[in-house]
Order: sequence, then C-alpha cells, then structure tokens
Amino acid sequence: RQVVLLAHVNPDADALVGALALGLALRRRGAEVQVSFGAPERPAESLRDLDVDGLVVPADRVVPVPELLVVLDTGSVDRLGPLADRATTAGTTLVIDHHVSNAGFGTHFYVDPRAEATAVMVLHLLDAMGASVDLPTARCLYAGLVTDTRNFRAASPDTHAMAARLLVAGVDAEAVTRPLLDTHPFSWL
Repeated sequence: RQVVLLAHVNPDADALVGALALGLALRRRGAEVQVSFGAPERPAESLRDLDVDGLVVPADRVVPVPELLVVLDTGSVDRLGPLADRATTAGTTLVIDHHVSNAGFGTHFYVDPRAEATAVMVLHLLDAMGASVDLPTARCLYAGLVTDTRNFRAASPDTHAMAARLLVAGVDAEAVTRPLLDTHPFSWL
C-alpha cells in the first residue's frame, strides 16, 4: 500500500524517470507513492516536466519506515546519501539496477547488467505487472532510454523496438529529448 521509490543522489534521467514510471503504475493500483532522492533538493530542470502527478517529494518528507522501498539505478546504498537509512528501516527493499557494479544491498534484487538502462527493466516489470503504458509513463521511459543509451548509439535491437513502442504510445521524441540533450540553463554551462 505504501511505496517509496528512490533514485541515487544527483539523479540522472534513467534513475528518476524509472522511479516515476513505476510510481505512476503503482499509484494507479491504489498505492500511496513517494519518489525522491538524497540531493539536491529538486530534480534537474530538464526532468521536472516528466513528474506529471507530483510524485517527487523532498528528501526530508520521505516516510522514515516505508512498507516497500524500491531503489532504482543505484549500485550501492551509500549512493542514496541522506536516505540510505531507508534501506534498513523499510519492510522490504527491492533494488532495480542495470550496473554490473551493484553491491547487492536490499532484500530483493532485479539486477541485469545486460540491460542498457534501468528504464528497460522498468518496462519489463510494468509488462509483467500487466500495467498499461500510457503517455506520461511512455515519456518517462523514453527519456531513460535516450539518455542511458547515449541517444540510442548503444542500444540493442530490442531496445530500439521498445523505443518504437513508446513512440506509438504517443511520445513526441523531439519534445522529450530537447530539454535532456539540447537545452541547458546558463548555470549548467
């Protein structure tokens, strides 16, 4: 009933949007959902528009003892920063990650170093759950694919097929990728 989804500190697109996509599906099933990360206080400007349901909460508002904690795209518990204690206080901790360096923390693991992105794994999980992939979910997953495959330069045929599926769901590739890859605030430069 209560799920906290965490990305690593300074979350990249794959970490945050994987949490958002899974969070959207879980909220539709009636779960109370929080998405967060240890630092900084807010997601990167280029990722904010993907949180269409307002799932992201500041780290200081994350419940201290989650019923279920899902940690995404995070190879070790210390990458959770000030939220690392949630991995020990949670009733159950599921780690979803595609990095070969994953240290294996948590109580349950879905780690696949062959996956090009955590977004690939989240889409497989959504399919296994029988969850629909609506436009907001598809936009999140597409953002994760585009960034972690270096704009599809390191993507398998299966990942290209996933991208095509997300485009068919209504993703505007230009609108999703422009803020991620082509538009940065002056402070970033």
